[in-house]
Amino acid sequence: MTYRAILIPLLGGTAEPAALQTAIALTRRSAGHLTGLHIKPDPRDVMPYISEGASGALVTELMAATEKEGDERAREAKKRFTEAVKAAGIDMVERPGGRGGATCSWREVVGREEVVVRRIGRMVDVVVMSWPSDADNVEQAVTLDAAMFDTARPVLLVPPDRTVSGADTICLAWNGGPEAARAAMESMPLMHEAKKVYVLTAADPRMRGTTVDDLVHYLNQHGIEPELVTCPTEGKTVGAALLDAVREKGGDLLVMGCYGRSRISERVLGGVTRHVLKTASVPVLMVH
Repeated sequence: MTYRAILIPLLGGTAEPAALQTAIALTRRSAGHLTGLHIKPDPRDVMPYISEGASGALVTELMAATEKEGDERAREAKKRFTEAVKAAGIDMVERPGGRGGATCSWREVVGREEVVVRRIGRMVDVVVMSWPSDADNVEQAVTLDAAMFDTARPVLLVPPDRTVSGADTICLAWNGGPEAARAAMESMPLMHEAKKVYVLTAADPRMRGTTVDDLVHYLNQHGIEPELVTCPTEGKTVGAALLDAVREKGGDLLVMGCYGRSRISERVLGGVTRHVLKTASVPVLMVH
């Protein structure tokens, strides 16, 4: 059981170099296939922003400028990807063959970033993305939202300067909910390779659902012997308590369910998810 199909959308975020190196390391460890994805904007998408009185020449000029800028960004993204995988000794192939050895390929698609990531991300084992930053643009935040909520796949979020070559110490956040259960199952390839797995639970009497004993029984059936950690929440939020426990245990990776719901077109994140996204300093594997 391993991650064989790995996707990294290259969107130009500030933490993207660390995310790319993490995706490469994960590909090499699993002898899987890494797809570098770049989404080029459709020049026709500029039309809604052009006033009705604009001349045909102006419309043509704006669409041409959009296409030119998209081509330049695509070339730069492909160059970064090609240089990184070459330095790592990963072979570039036209399409994955499922045979031994890590491979990679490059893919360019025209369209809206969130729509393309939603579609392609559903057919991979894990999506690797850079950590959200206030410096990154709104489009990247929307694309990250689509990856976490709409692909039904785990998303590995990598903060700047924290390349993950492996995860020796994994912390699994548990609250008994279905998202946490899916996170446990989807992180199994990483937990199998870890030297230590901690299950973090908050001392919250409101916690309901599948018990931590049920979780331990499930992990034991897969040959994983976790250590249970109760995170005291006196004077702090559950999210803060979880991150404190990750630091105390020397966690390389936090695995957790991504909690939220959609209201009209706005995503409303749960309090714990929101806190972790804003303040965590370690990579987080999130599953909705």
